[in-house]
Amino acid sequence: RDVAQMNVVAGKDVPESFHDLASINNQLGEQSKTKELFEALDEKDPKAAKKVFGLAQPSLIEGKAYSLVGKYVSPKNDFANMREGYRQGKKLADDDRFGERHLDFVNRRFKNDATTLVAILAVNDRKKEAEEIAASARAEWDDDSFHAALEEALKGVVPDPWP
Repeated sequence: RDVAQMNVVAGKDVPESFHDLASINNQLGEQSKTKELFEALDEKDPKAAKKVFGLAQPSLIEGKAYSLVGKYVSPKNDFANMREGYRQGKKLADDDRFGERHLDFVNRRFKNDATTLVAILAVNDRKKEAEEIAASARAEWDDDSFHAALEEALKGVVPDPWP
C-alpha cells in the first residue's frame, strides 16, 4: 500500500496504483486513507484525479466529501451509463442461469447508484439536474420503494455506498 501511495503521489502508474491502494484500504477498513489521497491528488493533479474518481467515490461518500464528489460527477453521462447497465442486467436476469438473484442485485445497484447521484446533486445545489435525473430514474423503474428513496435523495439524503 505504501508503494502504491508513493507511486500516486509521484504521478507514476496512477490508475493502477490508486486501484491497488483503494483495494487494500477497503480490505483493511481504512477507506479514509483513500479519501485523503484522492483529496491530495485533486489538489495536485485534477486530471489524474478524474481518472481514478470512480475508485475513490465510495470512500469519498463514506467520508461525506460531497462537494468533492459533486466536482467530478457528470450527471447525464453517469446516469446514461447506469441506465444501460441496469437494462443489460435485467436482460441477463431473464436467463435462467442468472434469474431472480441477479435481478435483485441489479435493482439494488441501480437504486443505490441513482439515489446517490441525485443526492450528490441536491447537496451541491444542483437541484434542477437532481430533479431531471430523478425523473429519468423513475421512468426507468416503477417501484414504490425506489421512488421513495429518490424523494429522500432529492432532500439531500445520501445513501451509504453499496455493496
